Amino acid sequence: MNFKYKHNMKSYFTTPITTEDDSKNFIHSLHKDGLLFHPEDDAHDIKDHKGEYLFTDEEAFELNNRLEEVYDYIEDPCEYIILHGLMY
Repeated sequence: MNFKYKHNMKSYFTTPITTEDDSKNFIHSLHKDGLLFHPEDDAHDIKDHKGEYLFTDEEAFELNNRLEEVYDYIEDPCEYIILHGLMY
């Protein structure tokens, strides 16, 4: 997979989510870092405005795992993002 490596893997990509607060902090961290994407999308498929993959395979794997964990604590992360003005 071709990608433009733009950043080092963030520590929150690999930190397990075990509470609702963890879930919210994860979403807010993605937003703050300009990396927030639709939670129902596969992180492997996310591209930047130039059409280049945003995440490495390892990052995408970790992000997908974290998003699965988010759903354990927030029933509808999409709604949470919209209600809190955190657009992708």
